[in-house]
Amino acid sequence: MIKVSEQTKQKLRDLLKDKDKRTWGIIIPDQAGTYTHLPLMELKNIFSPESIKIVEDLTLILETSPDQQIKELSLDYIDGGLLSGVFEVKVKKVQNHLFGPDLDDPTVQKIVNVLENEINPSIAMHGGTAQLLDYRDNIVYLQMGGGCQGCSGVDATLRQGIETRLREVVPEIAGVMDQTDHAEGKNPYFRP
Repeated sequence: MIKVSEQTKQKLRDLLKDKDKRTWGIIIPDQAGTYTHLPLMELKNIFSPESIKIVEDLTLILETSPDQQIKELSLDYIDGGLLSGVFEVKVKKVQNHLFGPDLDDPTVQKIVNVLENEINPSIAMHGGTAQLLDYRDNIVYLQMGGGCQGCSGVDATLRQGIETRLREVVPEIAGVMDQTDHAEGKNPYFRP
């Protein structure tokens, strides 16, 4: 589903005013972010018909990666006044539940919130990161990165810090499993 604000539709129409709207489209990236311009393309150059989306009289071409499907995309134009404006793209992708957490699950949302707002800012002081790989059967699967990958103190960080805090917020968590290949760590924060 693509949501396009009225102001954005008008801006897109202005971009296409010298083109035949049936044979030209505007390329919309599948990555969230702000873009100063969106490129135009002739539809005859499009190889995948499923990437073409019609919104009223506008043809939008969605850049999609083959491994991800877009659940929802919103496009808005933010007028910069005297300066040129930007297009803001917000994307919600369909999660492949075989290979990752269900981001619509409220428990997973709590876990991600703790990781992003508490854990990662804390371990970032030592160059570390913690990424949620999956959550199933009440087990949290994490990958440690940066200064945590290969660090001799990662087990204490994981058990006494991360797991303890996650269980405070989500009591049903039965455990936290580290899925990191620590032998590949190139710059651990602490070595024995």
